[in-house]
Amino acid sequence: MTLPYKKEFFSKQIEDSIRNCQDHFGKENVAILSNSAGSKDDKEYKEAGLIEELLGIPVVLHIMKKPAVWEDLVLHFGNNELEGSQIVLVGDRILSDVVMGNKYGMLTFRVQPFTTQGENFMVKILRVFEDSVLPKMIPLKCREKSKEHK
Repeated sequence: MTLPYKKEFFSKQIEDSIRNCQDHFGKENVAILSNSAGSKDDKEYKEAGLIEELLGIPVVLHIMKKPAVWEDLVLHFGNNELEGSQIVLVGDRILSDVVMGNKYGMLTFRVQPFTTQGENFMVKILRVFEDSVLPKMIPLKCREKSKEHK
């Protein structure tokens, strides 16, 4: 929805899509879950506060990194009976987004990043692994099913 480390929507179309989600599901039910903003690396959650102010979307505050954030999601949404099947997760990373979503029974959508320019070194290394090694490890049946949905 934004470029790495930027605090504005990537495009008007992205912003409109987010606003449509907020209108449909309620602003309180749409949130950003980032491994930087809102994480323990975000001192005093200043980055999260700035993003919330600029984009108008709450940021889930969490102590652990994805995928170990279930308790933080429950706390954020204030629902102890929250189930993964009630959450749609859209992300551009297999290991942190899709694996986490699948672990908790969420509906997951993996999207391509707008750009990889400006990403930190570790994310770039993990992307190479996710894009070149993981497909070879995923059973063929899963890959064929995935192609049907493109």
